[in-house]
Parts: sequence; C-alpha cells; structure tokens
Amino acid sequence: KKGMKAADLLSQYAATGFQASEFSRAVEVMRLMRSDKQCVKILAFTANL
Repeated sequence: KKGMKAADLLSQYAATGFQASEFSRAVEVMRLMRSDKQCVKILAFTANL
C-alpha cells in the first residue's frame, strides 16, 4: 500500500509468515537483478511473451 510505514509493512508480512530477513534478502536480490543488464534483458523478454 502506498505511503505505508516500513514497520507496518513488515508486521503485515510477519502475519503471513515472512521474516524481516527474508524481505531484506528479496530486496537485495531485486537490486542485484536490476543492476545486471543481462538479467534485465531476460526479464523484459519473458514479460513480453
């Protein structure tokens, strides 16, 4: 939800079984994927299928 505080977002994820460390790792992976030009090309290609 737009404008939601980080603590509220994490508590919402925790209620569904996610840990803050898992969320942090997912964000890290997404940042790495966005900075990898080959990965961006593959994701863009598969999104257009």
